[in-house]
Amino acid sequence: AIENARSYNEIENLNTNLEGLVAQRTQELEQKHRELNQAYQELKDAQVQLIRSEKMASLGMLVAGVAHEINTPMGAISSNNDMFIRSFEKIRKVFDSKSANDEDKKTYEVLDGLLKVNKTACERITNIIKALKNFARLDEEQLKQVDLHEGIDSTLSLIGHLSRDRIEIVREYGKIPRLRCRANQLNQVFMNILVNACQAIPDKGKITIKTFLKDNEIHIQFIDTGMGIPPENLPKIFDPGFTTKGVGVGTGLGLSISYRIVEDHGGKIDVESEVGKGSTFTVRLPVK
Repeated sequence: AIENARSYNEIENLNTNLEGLVAQRTQELEQKHRELNQAYQELKDAQVQLIRSEKMASLGMLVAGVAHEINTPMGAISSNNDMFIRSFEKIRKVFDSKSANDEDKKTYEVLDGLLKVNKTACERITNIIKALKNFARLDEEQLKQVDLHEGIDSTLSLIGHLSRDRIEIVREYGKIPRLRCRANQLNQVFMNILVNACQAIPDKGKITIKTFLKDNEIHIQFIDTGMGIPPENLPKIFDPGFTTKGVGVGTGLGLSISYRIVEDHGGKIDVESEVGKGSTFTVRLPVK
């Protein structure tokens, strides 16, 4: 009986030690799992940062190339058009003084109309080049005091083809101070949010942009009358890779990159949305 009791105690002790060992190994595995999850998240964040850097670098190279290639011939065309307008005015005065017939007058009117169209086209192309430069702000990669309204306006010029003739753009700019920031990065945030807003409006609608200062923070609100975001998707919209636009339309990186850019500037992005009524994205940036 004594031997049986000893064997029983030894078995109990062995079971206890085994349970302790299993518990210890389980804790170690859980710790390793948490570390792996953290490392995976850091890898995803690094990937987003890398993609953002590559996109900004590519954008900068594209803008520099486009501006250089277009600006020179555009200057020549604009100069030649101005000279032609002045020359045409002199010729017109000569012919008018000689009592030009109806056919000549009609020809003058056609040419005059063409010259005005050419002048308007030159001005629009020049404005596009200026908007591209302001958007990328290649000379302002480092922190610098900038006018955020100028960045928003430049971005609106670049996405005009998405809103023209169907979306009303309302600017309700308040009095806000110049912000010390990386202008090219914040312009990318404005671009991502505004493009999403345009794509969320299937037909006609309105996008209202409000700016104001509150609690020593600059608030920039983008309010659209689009389809809205379902409640179950709201917590995921800033996750890398998440998109509802379908294959070939969205990469799911725009809002994720925007969130990180604003976060790097010490700010936050808030979103409110209701299906069928639209969404409001609010960018909050601390005044430094």
